[in-house]
Amino acid sequence: AGIDLSALKVLDGKICWDLYIDGLVVSSDGDLLDALGAAVK
Repeated sequence: AGIDLSALKVLDGKICWDLYIDGLVVSSDGDLLDALGAAVK
């Protein structure tokens, strides 16, 4: 599943969003990517 990336297009004259998320991990006792994914949701 997921998002069809070919359907995402930026059109001339339109506004779009650009989102960056930085994660600082102080301690990791488990799966790092799962923890960051849960924090972003």
